[in-house]
Amino acid sequence: LWLVGDNERDGDLAGSAVARVLGAPHVGRPASPDPAAARSAVETALALAHVASVLHDVGRGGLAVAVAEICIRSGVGCDLMEREASSWFEESPHRLLVATAKEDGPPAASAKRIGTFTGTNIDFGTRGSVSVADAASTWRQAIPRRLH
Repeated sequence: LWLVGDNERDGDLAGSAVARVLGAPHVGRPASPDPAAARSAVETALALAHVASVLHDVGRGGLAVAVAEICIRSGVGCDLMEREASSWFEESPHRLLVATAKEDGPPAASAKRIGTFTGTNIDFGTRGSVSVADAASTWRQAIPRRLH
């Protein structure tokens, strides 16, 4: 699993879903739009569309949510490399997750390997893990839980 788009903001949670959950929705300023980075992200996605097994934008919820969505959809777990806790939830724009069978990763200058798909758990190393089945069950029950 590779992260493409080198514009992380060092764990800045401004405007993020996790900031809202933690009761601090107005802390800091979200990243300003960057038309050049947006164009680069779209061009990268187009170039990878036919060689990547998975191509997923990192949007609402950040990396942790995007990885969970991929794992839930595929039914396969992921061993993730260590990162600062907040960097899993920052919502910096113009980033993509790319899954490829190639060991050398996608042909993008800003590609960083962040994990490997394997097993039945989403494993955040020393930060913990969750089974894909539990993540899927929680996700499927989110709306029904709120309705009752």
